[in-house]
Amino acid sequence: MIDYKPAEGFSKPSNDIINYLHSLSWQEVAQLPDHRGNNLRKTISKVVKLNKDNICIGAGISEFINILPDLMKAEFGNNTTNIVVVPTYKPLLEASHKYDSNLVKVYLKEGNAFEWSDELTKKIIQIMNKADRRCVLWLCSPNNPCGTVIPLNIFELLANQPKCILIIDEAFIEYLDDYIDSSAVSLIKKYNNIIVLRTFSKIYSCAGLRIGYAISDKRWINKINKLILYYNTSTIAQRCASLVIKDTGYINNLRIIIREAKNFFYKEIAKINNVKIGSNSQSNLVVLKSSGFDLYNYLLQNRVLTKDLSGLDGMPDGYIRVGLKSLKSSNILIEFLKMTT
Repeated sequence: MIDYKPAEGFSKPSNDIINYLHSLSWQEVAQLPDHRGNNLRKTISKVVKLNKDNICIGAGISEFINILPDLMKAEFGNNTTNIVVVPTYKPLLEASHKYDSNLVKVYLKEGNAFEWSDELTKKIIQIMNKADRRCVLWLCSPNNPCGTVIPLNIFELLANQPKCILIIDEAFIEYLDDYIDSSAVSLIKKYNNIIVLRTFSKIYSCAGLRIGYAISDKRWINKINKLILYYNTSTIAQRCASLVIKDTGYINNLRIIIREAKNFFYKEIAKINNVKIGSNSQSNLVVLKSSGFDLYNYLLQNRVLTKDLSGLDGMPDGYIRVGLKSLKSSNILIEFLKMTT
């Protein structure tokens, strides 16, 4: 079976991590970890150019997604309107309606290749203006599954809305060459209503370590720290994360690999009449749609596994998602797709 379903795990971790794991001391296994991950927070703070008090360490993005509905409920009771832009990462959608607060879904349009639009911004602001309560806006940029990116000026426009709390999943942000300038993290010094979530699971190739971080105003970070598990990440995970986030050569090389794989894939699939790319992805994820046949089952019958997006809220029928890994893996997938013509 050739597996294009995962969004992560396509590359071995950095050499710094591998060397560290080979030299691991027994004390790092036997002793309790720093429950706040202070050394890792200091390292991250240098990368994001914020104080370490603006950073909280968690067990991947998942821990934050699980507890943020609890935090919003503790702050505002049931007096919130949750706004979620779909399609999106399924756990993010589930978190947005964990409690019986008002939920409004706003849809990225297939005809606009699932890109953000001025119309979408206007609609969200209209919803906020009509609401008589706090509005929690759940966003994913780059989008999962589509890989599209929300422009920074949109984040700022939304953050300026007086009722708005922005929760932004940036799991795939490091795939962008200009991710530092494109990220909502650059707005946190200016706005106290933005919570950004990041992970070491994707481009950093540390999914098995289950570690990520939240970045926000100190007030929100203090509140998040009261809800997360006391020892939520291991010493080993914290140390590996500290090593890889400093290894810019490793990340730059992976960006080049994915860019080459994606450029080749986009060029070759344009020659295949009955399969089209659904969006201009800025990450390693690509969504595909076929015409006249069931693409997911065709590939499955040929022992090629992909992510079936049927039933995902906001995603029309017939789409699949693939995670590109390398030029070689792109070429293999193209050869299977050529056989459909």
